Amino acid sequence: MIDRPPIGKVIRSLRRELNLTQNELASRCEITSQYLSLLELGRVNVSLDTLLVIAAQFERPLSSILLEAETLMAAMSPKRKKRKPAA
Repeated sequence: MIDRPPIGKVIRSLRRELNLTQNELASRCEITSQYLSLLELGRVNVSLDTLLVIAAQFERPLSSILLEAETLMAAMSPKRKKRKPAA
């Protein structure tokens, strides 16, 4: 299983920067606040269509949100030790 980038954490951070409640952002995106909550917690998969709508509300390209999520994921993952080559 591969780890998913924490897109929900990025969405929560961007939402808070704009001082929006979950209800406000959900309403603007035409999704339920319950779904947005689960998305921010990383408990549901999100469709590309929904991500595009959310990105539009932040006036940011989707790629910037994905890059931020991948950067956050890299920072959170434990450093892996390099294996020595077999002799």
